Amino acid sequence: MFLSIKYSQIQMPEEEFVAELKDAYTKELDIKSKLDTKSNSMISMSGTIATLFMGFGAFLIKDIPLSKLEIIIPATIILMAEVILTTLTIRYSIGAYKLREYYYPLTHDKFIDKNDKYNEEMIETFQNATKKEFNEHLIKEYLKGIKSNVIQNNDKTDKINHAQKIFLIALSLIPVFSLLIISSKFVP
Repeated sequence: MFLSIKYSQIQMPEEEFVAELKDAYTKELDIKSKLDTKSNSMISMSGTIATLFMGFGAFLIKDIPLSKLEIIIPATIILMAEVILTTLTIRYSIGAYKLREYYYPLTHDKFIDKNDKYNEEMIETFQNATKKEFNEHLIKEYLKGIKSNVIQNNDKTDKINHAQKIFLIALSLIPVFSLLIISSKFVP
């Protein structure tokens, strides 16, 4: 029923609209936090896998006799590909985790200038604003903030998605590497 109503027919009290926008704005900041946690986890996992795989891989390759070049060469290539892919995973995850400028509707920089002087005119403007003027300002600021933060979160999401895909490819190389190492024991 609600979906059949045109936007021009919706009448929402201004304060409820501000509250809805504030909730949407807050959800974007929550998403930012969750994306940061996810990229941090990707960095940790990739770093651990790269370190372990490089260490164990090098240890296992050194035990293969040089006469088995058909095993050593592919195993070394897979080992290097694994390290490169996990490094790319870390790179994309760090790109997602980097510091970004998120938009905040009301911050001190609107009221204090770069010389730490109070912007008395701006403070007075807010003090003397009517409730309607203040709500109109908040509506515009929240909309600006939501749009800006959605763009930032979408960029983080894209980077994390790339990191996850590369990480899955890197993980898929581990059984292939293991199969090569195990087959070296059976190939004369």
